[in-house]
Amino acid sequence: MSMDIDFVEVKRDWCEKRAATYVAGGDSLHLAHSSALREWEMSDLNRVCLAMMALEEAHAAQSRQIRVVEKFVNERPGFVTALQGCSGDDSSDYYRWTGHAESRRQLAEDLQWTNPHHPGDRTEPKPVSEG
Repeated sequence: MSMDIDFVEVKRDWCEKRAATYVAGGDSLHLAHSSALREWEMSDLNRVCLAMMALEEAHAAQSRQIRVVEKFVNERPGFVTALQGCSGDDSSDYYRWTGHAESRRQLAEDLQWTNPHHPGDRTEPKPVSEG
């Protein structure tokens, strides 16, 4: 969702242009900048910029969460491999590895992602079936 908009620069440009109109009207530079800044705080453009920054932050947070979930699901092949290497002597290891592998499989299914099984497999969204 990167829009490459520098909101600080938008604010600065807007305030400089608005202050220039005050200076042209005879106000001091200090008063012009104060007035422009007060107008910026009340402007629709300021509200739009704040909303866009909030959306970008939310998108970044969601992207981080998705990477954490992907990492969790992509650990499944290691547990499948450990499960395949279990001997019948230690049932606690068998159930531990089964639980880890199964929880990752269930999460992938719930998210409609593929289930990695073999080492090197990675999860990805399942293709949307049209029907």
